[in-house]
Amino acid sequence: MNSRQQIKQTIAKKLKAVEQPVDVFELLNDKLNKTSSMEEQRDEAKEIEKLQNCSSTSLGIQSLDLDKKLKELKDKERKLREGITRNQRDAATADRLKKNLLKCRDEIQHLLSRQQRLSELMDNRRKKKDIF
Repeated sequence: MNSRQQIKQTIAKKLKAVEQPVDVFELLNDKLNKTSSMEEQRDEAKEIEKLQNCSSTSLGIQSLDLDKKLKELKDKERKLREGITRNQRDAATADRLKKNLLKCRDEIQHLLSRQQRLSELMDNRRKKKDIF
């Protein structure tokens, strides 16, 4: 009886494995996304180290540059949204504009995170100056 149950269990496991098809593209995307997140973490660490070595004036200049880039990207985002509403009937153009809008939003998020790190570093430096 015990051996029959084991055989049934192994057959059931094999059937479950057969029932779940393996999507090769999904596996590849998962692997690629994991490596990109590791690369992003390394890039962030390098950026933080670079920012810590900068002077206060250069941090202020970088902050102004980020503000300017953010403003430009937000204007671009607004124009893309207007273009999507204007070109709703043309599916190809609307899809292309949507892809560009997603890229633009990703860039905005990236710049916002950079700006957040920069402002935190500047605040920490101000606190250190106040202590002494």
